[in-house]
Amino acid sequence: MSIITAFEPNALIVDEQKEGPFKKWVHSHRLEAIPEGTRMLERVEYEAPGGLLGLVFTTDAIEGELQELFAYRTEKFRELLKS
Repeated sequence: MSIITAFEPNALIVDEQKEGPFKKWVHSHRLEAIPEGTRMLERVEYEAPGGLLGLVFTTDAIEGELQELFAYRTEKFRELLKS
């Protein structure tokens, strides 16, 4: 479960995990006006889970999953915005 902890219209959205597998999860979306339209910069700050989950969800595994997720989202945004 996550909640929005910061919001600035047309500039910033931050959501933070309040319940879930990670010790810490903060996902920031910063929006910037550029000549071509809008750029979205995302940052994820996290601490991997401990215990048995930590054996599976290592930092390397999490970073690999995040790279795949953001690459997929980038492609989908491009497809949607072409329409």
